[in-house]
Amino acid sequence: MKTTIYGYNFHLPDDKEAYKSLQSKLKATPGRAKLFNCIGTRHFIPNGPTIVDLDDKFINSNQWNATPGGRVFDWYEDINPNNRNHKIGHYLDITDQMIAVRQNTYVCGYCGEHYSSSKSHCTACLGSEYLKESDLNLLQLVPAAVANPKRRLSPEVLAELKQQWRVAQAATDAGKQIKFLNSVKEEHAKTLKSANIELDGYHRMVAVDLPASKAIFYKHTNTFCFGWQSPLDREVAESFLKRLRATKFPYKVVCKLADGDLAYAGLT
Repeated sequence: MKTTIYGYNFHLPDDKEAYKSLQSKLKATPGRAKLFNCIGTRHFIPNGPTIVDLDDKFINSNQWNATPGGRVFDWYEDINPNNRNHKIGHYLDITDQMIAVRQNTYVCGYCGEHYSSSKSHCTACLGSEYLKESDLNLLQLVPAAVANPKRRLSPEVLAELKQQWRVAQAATDAGKQIKFLNSVKEEHAKTLKSANIELDGYHRMVAVDLPASKAIFYKHTNTFCFGWQSPLDREVAESFLKRLRATKFPYKVVCKLADGDLAYAGLT
């Protein structure tokens, strides 16, 4: 789906009449969304009229994903807080095809799923663990052309949807179940490995007469750390690491000093 994007750059008050004329023209365009203006994010401003391809996979009431240009708007203007008289922005030619796509694409207000037919409500997100009963009105499908719609299902449809929601919330999916179990197994393996390192490391420290109780074990990096409460003396830290190297201690160890760290990389 193609259209043309135009950039503009006005300096008021010199360009006041030209700017007012463009505003009137854009406001009168059928199917054009209201002006979107913002501070801090400069969107694509072409130097001249530019043909762009619009992605029809995600339809929004006032913007499009375009090539080139990235995110473009029916009508966009940058806000310059340091110079409110500088009006720079872009706008699109609004084609009949763009209007039709927005009018014939129905969007869920909860998950954003798109539908090409006017069903009463979305079914894609009924099983979501985050979907609450109080959110069910958001599942009403509304044309993408409608900006900020107030979604409210009829009492009959809402009652039916509540029953569907309860069924979906209790349902299981074999693929998701397997994926969940695999993630639990992976996490269990990581936790078990970390716990074994922690126990074995402390045993080895005690065996070489190191003050194991003064070391903390960081599970996220499988690293032992001395001096985490207060910095170690350098000679003390060097004596710790010397004993660890001599016994081929297999795990990572860090000794915190006042002027930096001494580290032992371990053997694994």
